Formats: sequence, structure tokens, C-alpha cells
Amino acid sequence: MTDDQQVQQLISDWVIRSAVQFAEGHARADIVANLRSDGCPADLAAAIADRGLEIKRREFRMRGLKGLGVGCAMLALGAVITFGTYSVAASGGGGGTYVVATGLFGMGLVSVVMGAWRSAVG
Repeated sequence: MTDDQQVQQLISDWVIRSAVQFAEGHARADIVANLRSDGCPADLAAAIADRGLEIKRREFRMRGLKGLGVGCAMLALGAVITFGTYSVAASGGGGGTYVVATGLFGMGLVSVVMGAWRSAVG
């Protein structure tokens, strides 16, 4: 590996580490201070911290959108099961038994709320 490749790898490692530290709740000033203690120049440390924050936000938004999608799918599946079994029970003349998919509705709602919050906050 050449010196340029080693420097690029070191910077890449610092960016990933700063993104992880942001996800863990560390303050930007602490992250910059840690980079500086590793020998990173001040202006580069600030740029690396900014890039790490961008990556953390992007990943949180992507996971939030995924959770939102999963939650919507759970709500839809719960509705299909509930209305499907209700229509079968109602068509039986004297009534019947049907399933209300409360677990799917509950977990779907929780997933939608958490996914929306995570994608909005980043």
C-alpha cells in the first residue's frame, strides 16, 4: 500500500469512527478532540466530524424508512387478516368466529411511529 492509500484508509477509518461515536451520543467537540489527540489537524478533524455526522444521519434515516415500511406492511397484513376472517364469518349465515390481528396492529403501529421518528430526527 502506498503512503497516499494509507492516508486515505486512515481518514476513512476516522470518518467511520466519528459516525459511530455520534450514534453513541458523543458530542461533536469530544469527537474532534479525540481526532486531534490521534494526530489529526484541527481543520481536517472538524471536516471528518461533519462527514461522520452526515453518515450517521443518513443511516438513521434509511433505517427509519425501513422500519416505517415494515410497520405499514404489518398494519396492512393485520387488516387483511381481520377483514378476511370477518367476511368469511359474516357470510356463514348465523355469524361465526373471526380473528382481530391485534398483535400485528400493535407492532405495526409501534414500528410506524419509531420509523417515522427515526427518519425525521436522523
